[in-house]
Amino acid sequence: LKLNDFENIKYKSKNLERIFIKYNNCKNSNFINYDKKQKQKKNFLIKARIGWNFSGFVKTADYRNFHEERYGIEGEYILPYNKNKWSLLAEPTYRSYSYKQKIHNGSKVYLYEIDYKSIELPIGIRDYFYLYNNSKIFANIHYVFEFPFNPFDRIKSEKNNTYFHLFIEDIALGIGYKFKNMFEVEMRYNTNRELLGYYGYSDKYSTFSIIIGISLF
Repeated sequence: LKLNDFENIKYKSKNLERIFIKYNNCKNSNFINYDKKQKQKKNFLIKARIGWNFSGFVKTADYRNFHEERYGIEGEYILPYNKNKWSLLAEPTYRSYSYKQKIHNGSKVYLYEIDYKSIELPIGIRDYFYLYNNSKIFANIHYVFEFPFNPFDRIKSEKNNTYFHLFIEDIALGIGYKFKNMFEVEMRYNTNRELLGYYGYSDKYSTFSIIIGISLF
């Protein structure tokens, strides 16, 4: 180190950091550059996510509740600015639902049957709010694309057959808690989706989900 290193120094973090590094190198000191260590944190995370969906299904004037498990993999890219508060998300998820019911219509009885499987692809953005070390809460919003495994599967009844839409979209809003960038839990609400591709029927369902995630790498 020379005298002019101190005479021309600007009191900014980068300039001060440079002086401290030079000094410790001259003294052959063992030191840790925490700023460099922070920058080396992974910006891309892969997480396994399992959860439970609690849905309300409306068929014309009929309403019923059901629940199902969900299995997904989430990719999260943490944007490298604003203290890593924002991230981009993609979460392909498998879901399935089976249902049978007898419907009475006057003197007639119809068997109503659903066998539905799909892949969801939520694409979204997340904002983190830091609480203390290793602990933060988050809020996210997704635009959800849903693709039935076989759109020519159908809701079957003895009265008629009704086919699923080829492609379904909706919005999902979620809040959650993350610990040590490793474990997280989220509550999510999906808005109404139109399920059927058949005029004369209004089959919609909305979903509340509880999701648990763990980082894989």
